Amino acid sequence: MTAGTRIRVVSGKLTRSGLFGQPEPLLYVGKSLFRSEKEPEGTTVFFVTDTADIAVVSSGLDGISYSERSSLAFPFVRIALLSLCLFFMVSSLPYALIWLFLKLVGAMKDAHQLSVLVVPLLATLSLLIVPLCLTKLSGAQIGSFNLWTAGIFLGTFFFPLLSIFGLVLRVPKEQIHGGVRIHSLLVSSACCVLTGFLWSWHLLALRLWAVL
Repeated sequence: MTAGTRIRVVSGKLTRSGLFGQPEPLLYVGKSLFRSEKEPEGTTVFFVTDTADIAVVSSGLDGISYSERSSLAFPFVRIALLSLCLFFMVSSLPYALIWLFLKLVGAMKDAHQLSVLVVPLLATLSLLIVPLCLTKLSGAQIGSFNLWTAGIFLGTFFFPLLSIFGLVLRVPKEQIHGGVRIHSLLVSSACCVLTGFLWSWHLLALRLWAVL
């Protein structure tokens, strides 16, 4: 989410940093070749591409295989969008505890179509399984079939299915409170947006034992 390199001039010096990191000066070596203060020789090269754009390659401590100049708007919009999606998804957890408590005390006897609440919650939980399983992996386990890699596969497999199902699920307006319907729609929409990002990163139905 925070991948990217910022090359800019700060106080008359060319600097390099991450999207949110502190700028580090780049020292001129010669012929578009630069180095950081910690490097003994030039490691960063700027050049013009065939499309007359600026590109950079670096083999230093924080290497850049290849990068072209682009607008900062896209990464910041992407981070904001993903953060908003995660906020809506996480909000389904305390919300579920509330309606579960109301259900247990009998305050939701007349509630219908609870699937509109359950499906987005299950989608969120299926995705939360993935980082939990990742924290349990170590060494050779990462590239083998085991409980944790199976959990990652199941989480990234069912998450998009439940996300899409939750978005297309329809409930008559008279059978559900308006606020509940809107919240469920927001959570399902957030899940679908995140599904799109995971699909673009080839992280759906992830089988670590088959790619390593």
